[in-house]
Amino acid sequence: MLLRVPVVFLSGCFGILLQFYTLHVEQQLEQNPGYQAACDFTDETTQVPILSLFSFLKGSSCSKVFQSSYARLLSHFGLVERHGKYDFTLPYFGLVYFILVLTFPAGRKWKKIAAFDFVPSPIDLYYYLGIASLLFTVYLASVLKFVLQEFCIVCFATYCLNVICFVCFYLERRACERQKTSAVLTGTGSRTKAE
Repeated sequence: MLLRVPVVFLSGCFGILLQFYTLHVEQQLEQNPGYQAACDFTDETTQVPILSLFSFLKGSSCSKVFQSSYARLLSHFGLVERHGKYDFTLPYFGLVYFILVLTFPAGRKWKKIAAFDFVPSPIDLYYYLGIASLLFTVYLASVLKFVLQEFCIVCFATYCLNVICFVCFYLERRACERQKTSAVLTGTGSRTKAE
């Protein structure tokens, strides 16, 4: 079995867990104003022996990031009303993405339907999904670094998962293209020998 298939599947599972954790933190922040999330690294948390290894994270706060207007991109860009019915936070989009990622082990085996020749192959669709997530990751990382000037360990882990998925999608696409090229060359060679 190819290594990229379980890697993508595990990345999807871990990504879903991260999105649910983010939703949990967002809900706690709304209900309990003084709530401190485990992903907030304050002076107290970096003094815990095991967490002292991560002292470089001191002062970073995922809570600040989750409460920023960039966490609600649709209302941030004025597409929907702030805190309205359709003002989804980023974890909802992350859940959709990682659920799609979970379909990769089965979806990569689907064949392209000849009647729908204008539709890209399933492998190409995963590749395009990976490109879109990579571009979105670059945008969000830029906002995090240059606009919010924060570090969010949950966001960083999600970015890493997006990159891992993209690399696996790219490798899968490249392997499929090699198979097609090999099949064409083999088919051409057998016809030439028969003649």
